[in-house]
Amino acid sequence: PSTSPSQDLAKVNHGLETQEWPDVFYTLNTLRKIALHHSNLLMNAGVLHNIVRLGIKLIDNLRSAVAKNAMLTIGDLFMGLGKHMDPEVTVLAVSLLKRSSDSSVFLAESADAALQRMIEFTSASRCLGALLANGDNRSPLIRAKMTCCVYALLNSDKGHELPNSGREMESLKARLAKLVQDQLPETRAFSKNIVRCLIERDILSKDDLESHLSSDVVSKALAAPLQPGNGFHKVSRQASHSNLSSLRDRDDAASDYSSYAGGSR
Repeated sequence: PSTSPSQDLAKVNHGLETQEWPDVFYTLNTLRKIALHHSNLLMNAGVLHNIVRLGIKLIDNLRSAVAKNAMLTIGDLFMGLGKHMDPEVTVLAVSLLKRSSDSSVFLAESADAALQRMIEFTSASRCLGALLANGDNRSPLIRAKMTCCVYALLNSDKGHELPNSGREMESLKARLAKLVQDQLPETRAFSKNIVRCLIERDILSKDDLESHLSSDVVSKALAAPLQPGNGFHKVSRQASHSNLSSLRDRDDAASDYSSYAGGSR
């Protein structure tokens, strides 16, 4: 705990905006202490939104040590402030999902840890909505990680907090129709697990899902094996990048053929 939390908090905004990375790193550590031990002060100071805005910039910092500490700080904010972080989850999910698909395991694992805390400590509906907002991301790897996170949420104790109707649930059903056909096998596997989890945990009925998915897809999902644990470590970055390379090679080959065919005519 801080011996002078009010004074420390007053210095946080300036400390996060400085260009000197050791000062930024020290300020992040100070903020982590405030989040975990003086959360009421942080909630009532009216500075949380600005702190999160600055934190998002630091998640993208080119210095990996700063980026990692920024994600650890966000994780501690989720843990210390809980549902008071609900208004921030939409923008944070974008940054964390992007980093969770980073080729650097060092950064990706830090993003995973922050996402797990987001799932654990924020409101289930707000968390689900924030994750699903990334369902149309152009990056297949980000879609895979998003699907993994949705499964982790549904498979956790928080899953029972989700209502069986409402905007987020309608969005989930609509997106599942695309995700079960995604180009990456990880996304398809987690999508099937989501369908199975929704039914087996009585969040949605089979009939509810068949309003958006074919009965064949639902039947196959119910027969699909569930991913162990929370599923976070099942998105293989190496395998996914390999799959993406194969897909790019296939697309390049198709493009070359089209050019050749066009020239032949």
